[in-house]
Amino acid sequence: MNTIFSTMRGIFSISMLVFSVSGLLANDNNKPDPASVKVDRYVDRAFRTMYPMASEVVWAKQKNYYVAEFQIEDIEVTAWYDQLGVHYMSMTNMPYEQLPEDIKATFSSGEYESWDVDEVSLVERKGKEPLYTVAVASDDQKYNLCYSANGFLMKVIVNTANALLSLLEIEKEADKPAEVYAYTINMVVGVGK
Repeated sequence: MNTIFSTMRGIFSISMLVFSVSGLLANDNNKPDPASVKVDRYVDRAFRTMYPMASEVVWAKQKNYYVAEFQIEDIEVTAWYDQLGVHYMSMTNMPYEQLPEDIKATFSSGEYESWDVDEVSLVERKGKEPLYTVAVASDDQKYNLCYSANGFLMKVIVNTANALLSLLEIEKEADKPAEVYAYTINMVVGVGK
């Protein structure tokens, strides 16, 4: 009888271990589980009005924003809304070739030109000029390079889970050099170039 209980306890322990590990692996980079985010009706209405053709919509919560990741045709888009449904930012992925020529010229003559380009996006922000991001990687370093439409490198941001939130704050500062920032949940840490 003890052997049966021992075997059942062992099977139960292994099952719990497998379940726990698979749960950790499924939660990529400790991002919030999209299934757990309930979107307020104001946010849902604003989103559906702005993006009626959206498909494969997945919602998450980052700080005070509801974040929708979705597709329009074959294009990946991410949009940020507050709890009242006010749209603050959208990021639309695009091919590198579609960047404005000034940005491509600045990038190809800059210090990151030999790095791998992971992703390119147009970022449209409420009440601010649009900007373009070029996500680059080299070895274990990953940055988002933020450019104005005329090719000015506005900021270099360490690519972390909350880095995209900092795009809401970028202003054009033509007389200041680009800086590298590391964003964490509770603090902003500057790292000089």
